[in-house]
Amino acid sequence: MKKILLVVMGLFLLYGNSHADSSLSHEEIQQLVTEIYVATFERAPALSGLEYWTNAVETGTFTIENVAQSFFNQPETQAKFPTGSSNAEFITTVYNNTLSRDPAQAGLAYWVKGLDEGLFRRDQAIMAIINGAKDETLSPKDAAMLAKKTEIGLLFANSKIGNLTTNENFMEWTKNIVSYATDSDFSIDDAQAYIAAALPSELEADIESYLALISSVSDMSPMIDEISTLLEEILNGDSSVVTITPPMETLDISNLPSAINVRADFGAGYTPEGSSSTYTGLVLINITDIVMTQTGLSANAAITATNVQRDSRLILNGAMTLGISLAASGEDAIIQANLNFSNLQSVDVSMNGRMEISMPFSDSSEQPIILTLTNFETSDMQASGTIIVTPVSTDIYDMALDLTTHEGDVNGTARINSTTSPQTIISTPAGPITVGEYSVIFNNVIMDEEVCTDTAAGGNIVITGNSETKTITFDNCAYTVE
Repeated sequence: MKKILLVVMGLFLLYGNSHADSSLSHEEIQQLVTEIYVATFERAPALSGLEYWTNAVETGTFTIENVAQSFFNQPETQAKFPTGSSNAEFITTVYNNTLSRDPAQAGLAYWVKGLDEGLFRRDQAIMAIINGAKDETLSPKDAAMLAKKTEIGLLFANSKIGNLTTNENFMEWTKNIVSYATDSDFSIDDAQAYIAAALPSELEADIESYLALISSVSDMSPMIDEISTLLEEILNGDSSVVTITPPMETLDISNLPSAINVRADFGAGYTPEGSSSTYTGLVLINITDIVMTQTGLSANAAITATNVQRDSRLILNGAMTLGISLAASGEDAIIQANLNFSNLQSVDVSMNGRMEISMPFSDSSEQPIILTLTNFETSDMQASGTIIVTPVSTDIYDMALDLTTHEGDVNGTARINSTTSPQTIISTPAGPITVGEYSVIFNNVIMDEEVCTDTAAGGNIVITGNSETKTITFDNCAYTVE
């Protein structure tokens, strides 16, 4: 039952949008983030990546400088600038990415000397080169080239193909459209024509978008693992870092206090005993209104995280409140939980809104799991409505969807069969699921957690809409659309 709940929650914890105030507008932050993409990778950003980093700056999780530094933790950066690459090669690449030219010898010598002597990091050099290029008094030509590449990069990210990350041509598109900007004859109109030529049919484009969302479910796994590890480190943390009031050793399950407070202050760096990881940031957990009776338990909790990172990777930032109760209902005990998210970020997921969960305490219960979303949102989706997961047998569950989303209404039933571990097979035994204007049928789509990380291992999905039908066929973690 726990595995099924995580699958259900995973389908909807992909999405989020934050609207916190900032001294910079949303568009200004997008421009700055796109400049970093251009300078570091010489490509346009995907919309999902652009919105994630923009949201992080808007909510105060990162500064623009932090974003540039975080890029150096990404596999793409490590592949572009592998260990052993010289500082001269690095600076020359950044100049060509940003300005489509090699650096002058004096400038190259300056940057290489500073990097060699440790006066600044590579990410700091990128930000300085970007800021210098934007100064038109130094070189109007450099300023115009960076502005053109940035404008084209933003145009791509916010176009209909800007989030088709599962398309095999996606990375080629992102690189080509920015590299073409080097040609003085390549205009914004040419960039729009390039996007139009690459754009699949309307149904194919929507299929790519839906597949991007489905593949994003895999983002839940590192999020859950990171948060679980974080809570374990807090409970086992050094007393100089973690304070629990009253102390854990004094707690009596038969006579619980009305409140428990946990403060984990990792400061600028804390490495738990037996761990090679370094944590930074602050977590406050206040558990109140604890009431235990002969028939159940209830409590409220407020969790506030301030830029908690593990090895410079964001784990948790923002706030949530939680009301939970455990009460007997006939032969079953039912857990009721009400969660309210306020710009809560974890790994690459951010959440706002409300989620209510009702689920049996026992995995063997025949009672359904009921998930109710109210104005729940993340960067890719907003949703309200219900999801009811009903056990058919020990390892088979029917998931009934009745949702209103930004893509239209979602209605229908999907069957989740996890009889053959570690596989989960998804089908639609009661007929198609409607997603907006489309009819969707899952034909034994195999999600194999030990084989595939971001797509299915077998089966197919048939999508019909606008007098057009497409079949997505999965084979050994790859897929074709026909």
